Amino acid sequence: MGDFCVLIPAYNEEKNIKKLLDELIKFVDKDKLIVIDDGSKDRTGRVAEECGVCVISNEKNLGKGEALRKGFEEAIKKSIPWIITMDGDLQHHPYDIPKFLKIAKEDDVDVIIGSRMKNLKNMPFHRILSNKITSFLISLRIGQKIDDSQCGFRMIRKKVLEKISLQKKHFSLESELLLKAGLNNFRIKSVNIRTIYNNSKSSIK
Repeated sequence: MGDFCVLIPAYNEEKNIKKLLDELIKFVDKDKLIVIDDGSKDRTGRVAEECGVCVISNEKNLGKGEALRKGFEEAIKKSIPWIITMDGDLQHHPYDIPKFLKIAKEDDVDVIIGSRMKNLKNMPFHRILSNKITSFLISLRIGQKIDDSQCGFRMIRKKVLEKISLQKKHFSLESELLLKAGLNNFRIKSVNIRTIYNNSKSSIK
C-alpha cells in the first residue's frame, strides 16, 4: 500500500532528521515525504533538503499545530488518500508504519492513532497522567475509545482533513483533530507502537 505520504514537523532536529528520513525511504518514496521546518535555529531544513525531500520552512517557530496545518495543506494537494504524521526526534519508529497500513487496508477506519499505552515503563509519569486524563475526556465526548490522545504518530484519511477546520496552534491541535473527527462521525482506531524516549525534552513548542 503506497498511497500515503508522511509529514514530519521538526524544530532543531539537525542531529536526528537524516537518520529518520533514511529509515523512512524504506517505506515511502522521497516525493511523498514532507518536512516542516518550524523555524529551527540549526540546519534541520538544510539537512532535510539534502536528503531530497520536500521541505516547508517557517521563518520563526510557530508551534507544532501551525507546522502540521501547513503540512496538511501541502499533502491535500497530492492525489494521495492517506497522510501519516510523525515527530522528527526519533521517538516514532518507521518500522511501525506497516501496522498502520494493515489496519487502513483491512478496516473501515478514518484515523489511526499510535498507542504507547501497552508499554509505559519508559514514559515519564506526568505524561502518563495527562495522557490518560485527556484520552478519557476525548473518548467521553466523541463516544469512541481513544487510547493515546497525545501520540503524534497517526495515519489520517485525507477526506477527514478536507472536512474539518483546525484552528489550534500548538500541541492542542492534535486533540482538536480527534474531537472534530469524532464529532463528524469519522471512525478512529488505535494501534500499538513502540514506546521510545531518548531522554530529550520535546523540542516543538
